[in-house]
Amino acid sequence: MQSLLADPARTLAPPKGDRHGPLPPLLLVLTVVTGLLDAASHLALGRVFVANMTGNVVFLGFAPAGAPGLSVTASLVVLLGLAMGLQNAVVRRLSVPDLTTTVLTLTLTGLAADSSQAGGAAPRPGRRILAVLAMFLGALAGGLLLRHTELSHVLGVELGLLVVISTAAYRLSVSVPAWTGPQS
Repeated sequence: MQSLLADPARTLAPPKGDRHGPLPPLLLVLTVVTGLLDAASHLALGRVFVANMTGNVVFLGFAPAGAPGLSVTASLVVLLGLAMGLQNAVVRRLSVPDLTTTVLTLTLTGLAADSSQAGGAAPRPGRRILAVLAMFLGALAGGLLLRHTELSHVLGVELGLLVVISTAAYRLSVSVPAWTGPQS
């Protein structure tokens, strides 16, 4: 149990000299942004998940089959998907384990496959749980904001969080610590 609590603590406040520096907490905030964005895109922009290309491809198949409420145009036109693809590419290049920021399928699979019941070692269960929780909280916040305010407010919160993440990453990287260099 102590290990399960220590892992999220190390993820939220990485120890000095950690290989990934401040990236884990920044990526968790980016995961919250993904939940907000998916809430906005799915609930307000025509039932598409801009962060989930698998879902959009499936929706593209459903729409011409006549599924009610789905649109080929909505699945193709939402340019936010390009931004999420770029985010995926950058996060993949950063190679921070268990923090993909947009896709939780592998994270959840890792939790199940590495669980003690499955005979696995569970290297970072707390980090994986935090990633799922971050996406859930972003989606919950996005859904609540859309229920009580306008889409522009959700997008404003997303933009604000992205500015905070970008500013923090820039300021933390100016000293050129080891985490900003190429991963070996």
